[in-house]
Amino acid sequence: TDKKGLVPVIGRISVGRTHSGFSTKCKTPLALWDSRKQRLIGKSAMAVSVNQKLGECTALIHAR
Repeated sequence: TDKKGLVPVIGRISVGRTHSGFSTKCKTPLALWDSRKQRLIGKSAMAVSVNQKLGECTALIHAR
């Protein structure tokens, strides 16, 4: 958590027994995170922006 109360959004990929983590370069308030959906809650500019970035990351991963 940084001084503004934001936490980094980290991605994690698992293939077999190999795990790899990566930074999405996004930070968000922990209170907005929906752990079940793996997305931010709400329609605020921050939530829409971060959710869009997560969608782009997911699309890039599935395209490979």
